Amino acid sequence: MHQESPTVAKALRYLRGESLPLGELDELWEALKNELEFGYARKVLALLNRGVQVIKPASAPANPSKTTRRKRIEQHALCTSKDVDLSAAIRHDEALEILQDGLGLTSWEPADAEDELKPETLGIAGGICKRSYEAFAQREDLEQSLHYYERGYRQGIEKDFGYTAINTAFVLDQLAALGDDTENRRRRARRIREEICEKLPPLTRADSTAWLLGEWWFHVTLAEAYLGLGDIDASVHWVEKGLQQTKPPYWEYETTARQFTALAQLLSDGSTDPIDTKPILQALVEDSGGDLDSLKVGRVGLALSGGGFRASLYHLGVLARLAELDVLRHVSVLSCVSGGSIVGALYYVALRNMLQEKADAELGTRDYIDLVEDIIKTFEDKCGLRDPSPGKMKSLWRVVKKKGALSAEDLVRNVEEQFYLPYIQGEEPLWMDRLAIAVPDHDPTWHDQGPFNPKRHNWRRANKVPALILNATTINTGHCWQFTVSSMGETPFALHKAVDSVPRLRRAWYRADTDGRPGRRVTLGQAVMASAAVPGVIEPLVLKGLYPSEGDPYDVMLVDGGVYDNEGAVGLLANECNVVLVSDAAGQLMADHSELGIWSYPGRALTVLMERIRQAGYADLASRLRGRLLRGLMFIHMKEGLYAEPIGWRGCQETYEPPPLTKLTPAGVRRDVQERLAHLRTDLDDFKKEADYVMACGYQMAKNGFTRSLATIDGLSRAEEKHTWRFDEALALITGTGENEAKEREDVLAMLERGSKVQT
Repeated sequence: MHQESPTVAKALRYLRGESLPLGELDELWEALKNELEFGYARKVLALLNRGVQVIKPASAPANPSKTTRRKRIEQHALCTSKDVDLSAAIRHDEALEILQDGLGLTSWEPADAEDELKPETLGIAGGICKRSYEAFAQREDLEQSLHYYERGYRQGIEKDFGYTAINTAFVLDQLAALGDDTENRRRRARRIREEICEKLPPLTRADSTAWLLGEWWFHVTLAEAYLGLGDIDASVHWVEKGLQQTKPPYWEYETTARQFTALAQLLSDGSTDPIDTKPILQALVEDSGGDLDSLKVGRVGLALSGGGFRASLYHLGVLARLAELDVLRHVSVLSCVSGGSIVGALYYVALRNMLQEKADAELGTRDYIDLVEDIIKTFEDKCGLRDPSPGKMKSLWRVVKKKGALSAEDLVRNVEEQFYLPYIQGEEPLWMDRLAIAVPDHDPTWHDQGPFNPKRHNWRRANKVPALILNATTINTGHCWQFTVSSMGETPFALHKAVDSVPRLRRAWYRADTDGRPGRRVTLGQAVMASAAVPGVIEPLVLKGLYPSEGDPYDVMLVDGGVYDNEGAVGLLANECNVVLVSDAAGQLMADHSELGIWSYPGRALTVLMERIRQAGYADLASRLRGRLLRGLMFIHMKEGLYAEPIGWRGCQETYEPPPLTKLTPAGVRRDVQERLAHLRTDLDDFKKEADYVMACGYQMAKNGFTRSLATIDGLSRAEEKHTWRFDEALALITGTGENEAKEREDVLAMLERGSKVQT
């Protein structure tokens, strides 16, 4: 159950109308920032800047000083830019507008020699533009960031003690990595760092600025400058000195470590002499067991697409290969849709048991392999949904034909009993808010970090505690609805104010019935079935009275997450993953040369629309990879490598030379088998006959995809541990080119051909 911290509770009282003393309000927004509660800090600052509900001392001036007013406006803008409850498409623009309206920020450089804006203001503006670049990969945002940082830097390093200077150097290296004026930009960055190292240390010997030795950011600035110059010993010196003389908020350790790692990667890209950040990172984690590999790798996200049980089985094969490669331990975000939610939730509850039973240092590759093997057995034993009434395993389509669309609520208990209850004994009902993972080796007293929180503490673990996201679609608004173990609601990440005027249903924290107030909780089965509620087959899952309306509170109606985002990539990007793995086993558009009847057009049009959304999602990921916002992207799908020959018009005289076709696709799967697997049905039927072949396909494509796309990321995969899987025989058949198994292969092809039809 989500519990509010005392700081958040105080903020809520203020936001609900309670007046607070002026001094307490300044302390409040500072404390909220340190707890990474940027949304609440933003709201407190918005009211404070308007003088709402503020108790002022009798001796206080009527208006705040110019310095105080500027600082509050700057922090309001900063917290707005970092508030993930606001759409990424608007929060950075709104943050710049706050600086423009409150402090006169302009996007152009003044003609006067002396800039009217303080370096601190320009530094915050530069950071806002840099975060906008990280969200949308638009180069102009990075150029605008450089413009603001340089304006602050030109006022003199001593003015802001190197803040805008060090960020100017970093953005110069970012732009250099994009391939524009590379050598000149890197030379400029180096000169700035040399200037920082020359001018900042003497300030600590002057009485007026000796206080800098007590500031963590001052030491970090020098450490980053020396790192950028390749002087590792000097960088370590300033980190260790900062740790000796200051005690920064816990979150600044991770921020510093990731900044240093990002800089080293920028400067080492393509270099024969890469920068080794291990001594610096080791100093940061203070020999406390922090995982250095994970800092080098970044935040890893895994998306499991929709596509019925075909997708579920394909994902199991992908998980098997990632377990062998020791990649699963790095996954910080697991975003699932429909059939991917069924198997993703199964993986999560099994992983929850493992992470709660063993300390981080005790876990190894074999543990993940055994876990995946166990859930494969569970899934194959249960691969098909039963009629809600007792009876034999039946085709879901047969039940639909007889009864019409099934109730999602009727299937909830069924899916929980088949898949999840064996892993969560004695915890019924399976409330989502009870499924948070409590690791046994977390020390809340280390730097006063408090209870374990994956967002704050995963960076120190070799085996990450993943955030589980189960994606559905809200019929009421047309937005993406997400269930996590702490909240539910519509993500603001992909919403664009310029074209979307439908109100967003804000995230709601789970809450049991208290003080006569109705609760707002869902079970794991409800979240999974909402994500898998295929329109026309399964009725929407209804959440009653969760949001107010003009009359009675209206009901939220949730259907299959694939209606909005069938790959689940939105959840990964919203959580700032920079290594993205997408397992896409969704049904894809197939050519249809038949004459469609009038009742067939709507369904065909919807399929075309879904394929367009799918391709747009991939294009977004690919552009982020080109813009270096992603360190790595593995996107595998069941039609990958299947050749689509262009068709000439009747009487066409133009010659066309098709590429030579091999027996195996580039992924290493027999072309004839992969074509039939790609046509396999995508419903919730019994897939026992096809299961091994679908899993083997996922395994082989993940094997090829990882080697092609992610193998060069240092630290992502340790030594491979090959395992014997139950689908190995099927794997040999679908990847073999010999003729010894010709008869068996023909039987399999015929079986898969029949499997493309809906079973009745």
